[in-house]
Amino acid sequence: MTTTMTSVLRVKVGPWGGSGGIPWDEGGSGADNIYTGIRGIFIWTMIEGIIAILLQYDDNGKPRMGTIHGSTAAQDWHRIFRLYSQEARLDFPDEILTGISGSYYDGGTRFEFTGDEAGAIVGFSGRSGERLDAIGLYFVVWNPDRFYKAMRMQGHLAFRTSPLRLQINPQELQDGSSEEE
Repeated sequence: MTTTMTSVLRVKVGPWGGSGGIPWDEGGSGADNIYTGIRGIFIWTMIEGIIAILLQYDDNGKPRMGTIHGSTAAQDWHRIFRLYSQEARLDFPDEILTGISGSYYDGGTRFEFTGDEAGAIVGFSGRSGERLDAIGLYFVVWNPDRFYKAMRMQGHLAFRTSPLRLQINPQELQDGSSEEE
């Protein structure tokens, strides 16, 4: 399946998690970090939760590594402590990331976001310090009706005029439409 990552609507969803840590953003409207897809996700975990996350993006056909969020020592810790590393690589553009899920702690409150064939995740944001405190995402919407239906079904919004923070890059407004419906 080959998918073109062009859309008028880029939606920021989340974050889920705690309020600690320093905010970070990889995929927002800044000129240096608007990506076209996700190529890989690298996660280091301990019993306490996610210690660090590193994302590999697609930047118009070129792989681009993000920054480690959480403890930058995570890559070395797995040799010393019982730190588990997990890796997921996608064959972009034939494979795309359309959802994420997890819990705040092992057995804690769960969260889930699934795009239900309405688009793809193209970036992440969140907060981190010595651990990943919160995570959010940027979603490019290809099918707005399906997207809003999926969000209502998952309890992320009650009405089409949701409090979701919509973030539209002026360069993406190809038809001159506005952010409001």
